[in-house]
Amino acid sequence: MQPLYGQLAGPGTLLAAVLLVMVSACTVTSSVGQPSSSPAHAHSSRSAPVRVSRSSRASRSSRASGSSRASRSSRPAVAPGAASEVAKARAMLARIRIGSLSWATYRRTADFGEAWLDVDGDGCRTRDDVLARDLTVTAMRNRCVVTAGVLRDPYTGRRIEFHKYAADEVQIDHVFPLALAWRLGAAGWSRGERVAFANDPEELLAVDGAANQDKGDSGPDAWLPPDRAYRCTYVIRFTRIAYTYDLELTRSMRDAIARQLDSCSGVVGDPAGLRPLPAALWPRAAALG
Repeated sequence: MQPLYGQLAGPGTLLAAVLLVMVSACTVTSSVGQPSSSPAHAHSSRSAPVRVSRSSRASRSSRASGSSRASRSSRPAVAPGAASEVAKARAMLARIRIGSLSWATYRRTADFGEAWLDVDGDGCRTRDDVLARDLTVTAMRNRCVVTAGVLRDPYTGRRIEFHKYAADEVQIDHVFPLALAWRLGAAGWSRGERVAFANDPEELLAVDGAANQDKGDSGPDAWLPPDRAYRCTYVIRFTRIAYTYDLELTRSMRDAIARQLDSCSGVVGDPAGLRPLPAALWPRAAALG
């Protein structure tokens, strides 16, 4: 009988032993290079990189079924103040009635009174009030009439030098166009309310003349300011006006506003908190108009 080491020294047995050693070495190397699969480490790997793993799952899910998580993450970050404005606008939008455009046509003077009446009784015409509010005024004819100033145009972002001799360079826009308002409810208002609406600072902005002409009587489903940074502010103001005056919106307008609110990242001022002229001024407006 040969010694034990002599039996193991056979060619076949020796080869098997070598292979066994090599496999053991690979197993040790693999264990060093990979994280442990023990329960404690498995829990750690799920909790620590959770954002990454959920993101990849959301990415796969959104390609297959339009995951709401992926949809929310695609929206831009909203500043705290802007988020409050957007929330207010959504709440108002949900309460505005949906209607359809009537075929009624309006007459500017007959239905909304002469342009720029002094409805608030401050002794100045409405156009001059808005210019004084929206421009950096550099010259005035008296306490009311602005003859020169600088406008940072909200619609285009341009810096516009205003001079009275070229007054059309800066125009006063009815944010909710009068013709559109007429077709979405204003035709049923009293004359005093219509005249007040046409002269309400909430409803008026000093803007680039060309941009105002381009807008015409369009709603937000057909026209938005060229300056994308102002679009959110614009649709919030438009919504606020419709809400405070109980105007209807068409479904396409409502949907266009909702889409814009979804993409808001900043808001200028407090458009959701603007206040209309008080109803107490409507009799004065009717008498002036």
